[in-house]
Parts: sequence; structure tokens; C-alpha cells
Amino acid sequence: MRNKRAQSQLRVDDAAMASGASPDARLENGRPVTTDKLMTLLSGLGLTMLLGR
Repeated sequence: MRNKRAQSQLRVDDAAMASGASPDARLENGRPVTTDKLMTLLSGLGLTMLLGR
């Protein structure tokens, strides 16, 4: 996510606001976030998450 945000030349708070999330850097700093928040941020950056076994 950090790379995608940087490529888009967005600051953390700008990316969060565009995604409708609160502007904190928890996820980028490796701290836990809720699944809802993760999915909101991924979607706002145009990213998807693939899960495998």
C-alpha cells in the first residue's frame, strides 16, 4: 500500500481521506487495523487482496 500511495504522490492523510478512512499510518507502520479499515484503504487506492491456501 505504501508503494502504491507513493506512486500516486499522495500523503497518508490524503489517501485516507480519499478512501473515507481516518488519517493514521497504523497499517503502513505494521500496526494492526480492522479488516473493514484494511479493505476500505485498499479499495480507495485501487488495490485488491488475494488470499490463498
